[in-house]
Amino acid sequence: MGIIMKKYLIVGMLCIGICLGQTIDDLNTEQKLRYNRNKLSIDIVQKTLGGVVGNNYGSESWNQWTAHKGLGNKITEYEFFAIAGYKNEAKNIKEEYIKSKSKVVNSLLMMGASVPLFFIGGSLIGNVHVTPKEERNLGYTMMIGGFGLGAVGLVKFMLASPSLRNNSVPYSAVKPIMEEYNKNLIKDIINNLNSTLKCNSKIGCEKSGAAVGSALSHRQK
Repeated sequence: MGIIMKKYLIVGMLCIGICLGQTIDDLNTEQKLRYNRNKLSIDIVQKTLGGVVGNNYGSESWNQWTAHKGLGNKITEYEFFAIAGYKNEAKNIKEEYIKSKSKVVNSLLMMGASVPLFFIGGSLIGNVHVTPKEERNLGYTMMIGGFGLGAVGLVKFMLASPSLRNNSVPYSAVKPIMEEYNKNLIKDIINNLNSTLKCNSKIGCEKSGAAVGSALSHRQK
């Protein structure tokens, strides 16, 4: 009975600890390994001081951050939200990322196509005194078209590329999400230990009950 009471006392103490809250210091070595391999962390890539729309002069804002899961496993912004449980937000961020990436690729294709178009047009012009007028006109048209295509592609690239570098959600919003996830991770790790101890206590009770029943049956004989 002393062993059984000791196991229930341990379980009770763990329950009290859960109610009071836990930190990483409450984990043993094996549990800390599990925590460190599954925790979320955020690194600030670019810090901007003042001059930011929506922020007062001199205030700090972060428009670039990278997320990691565990020990150095870099994850995307939408993967961060999916892991943290924000499935809808992760889906929307991923869709916006795909759109922005498509715009960047299209702008690069436009700039790439403008180069041969410009030079082909120049080759058609050739010597203005020898090349036929119709061919020269076509060459001028191709050169102008190539220059215009490249200019439009460059503008599109400049407008679309920042969205691939900057995050959709600011650092100030994701930091509490990261902290809440890591707190819950610690609770889950401790709760798993608590469940294991409860299971072991139940097995111990069943074994003790069986032993008592066996002793009674032998005594009756």
